[in-house]
Amino acid sequence: MRSRRRPRGGRRCCGALHCLQGGSTLALLPIERPDLVLIASSLPDMSACDLCQALRRDPQHWDLPVVILDTQPSRDRRLAALAAGADDAMHRAIDNRVLLARLRSLLRDGTSREDLN
Repeated sequence: MRSRRRPRGGRRCCGALHCLQGGSTLALLPIERPDLVLIASSLPDMSACDLCQALRRDPQHWDLPVVILDTQPSRDRRLAALAAGADDAMHRAIDNRVLLARLRSLLRDGTSREDLN
């Protein structure tokens, strides 16, 4: 889970919250409104798809960009993640530059949606 931080000068930077379980992620959401949620495919208490579906059902967090990082990606698992409401599903071993570019794109899209409201 990533949270919003603004240093002096107003430039946007990344802060991170690390949750080891889906339940703790859901518990922290009302306290720390993130800009984006990254979900590992191997959570001990629920599946990544279950966590994504819980986020999409929550009226306060349904619009958060969600990316599932999968250790064993396959076409079927990616389709399941997308069907659960993920904005993207990527291989966990992806190149960091590619991952950061995708996250920036999702955050830009989210900023554009906020400007429309």
